[in-house]
Amino acid sequence: MNHKQRGMTLISWMLVLAVAFLFGIAALRLVPVYLEYIKVSSSLTSVQKEFNGQTATVADLRRALEKRFDIESVHIIKTTDVKVERVGNGYVMRALYDHHAPFVGNVGFIVHFDKSVQIASQ
Repeated sequence: MNHKQRGMTLISWMLVLAVAFLFGIAALRLVPVYLEYIKVSSSLTSVQKEFNGQTATVADLRRALEKRFDIESVHIIKTTDVKVERVGNGYVMRALYDHHAPFVGNVGFIVHFDKSVQIASQ
């Protein structure tokens, strides 16, 4: 009777669970960061839709963006951190920032975000 053992041992199951646990912790740390980026992105897109094809000033764009940030509860970036540049006939609004998310102990993630929208004026 020659029986071959099949399946995983207890130690291999523990290793698989440890790796799955680390990925789970990483997901728990990074999901809120990306949800915040989605809020920033939707705020910029909303301002773009509101002012596209209209005459606006930089102050109007910043005021509208500040209202959107208040509504969406964006706290990771301020409206003063968003660059508004005059390009040709319109404006380009660009949110460029890094977010530091802790992982385990003194190890963490640095996530780089870059979102820009172009607003055409009359």
